[in-house]
Parts: sequence; structure tokens; C-alpha cells
Amino acid sequence: GLEDATQSPRASFLMGYAAEQRAVQARTELTETTRNLTATADSVDYRQRAIEYYRKTAARFERSDEARAALLHLGRLQQEDGAHGKAVQSFGTVL
Repeated sequence: GLEDATQSPRASFLMGYAAEQRAVQARTELTETTRNLTATADSVDYRQRAIEYYRKTAARFERSDEARAALLHLGRLQQEDGAHGKAVQSFGTVL
């Protein structure tokens, strides 16, 4: 199941990446159609899932390449959300 998939750093990172890409797709659908609440909710939900998977990946597998990649993606999402302090912290952890 889902918990088994997150036991691997690669699987954990890819779960976050897939959720992030689904959020982008939902946001694109928003601009191509009328702004409906379902597409908005989907975009926010998938984006939040991506953030959570990236955080979990970074915490569980902190010395892995996937953790560093997750922190970069997390930092970018935080920056887009206007959480610049959190973004700097995520980016700084990679260094």
C-alpha cells in the first residue's frame, strides 16, 4: 500500500513529485475551463500532498539524494506560497 511505498526514499520522493505534477495539471485545467471549485480544490489538495511527501522524504531519508531533491521542490513551493523564510530554510538545508 501507500505506507509500503514510502519506505524507499525514491518512492517517497516520487509520490511528492506525482502529487505536485497533478496539482499543476489541475491548475492548467482551471485556466483552460471556467474556474470551477472542483479543479481549485484538486489543485490545492494535490499541492498539499506534494508538500507533505517532500517533508516526509526529507525527514525520513535526510542524507539521501531524494531528500535533497525533495527540499529543493519544497523550497520552491514554499517560495511560490510567499513563505520566503521557510523556503530559505529548505534551500539552506540542502547546502
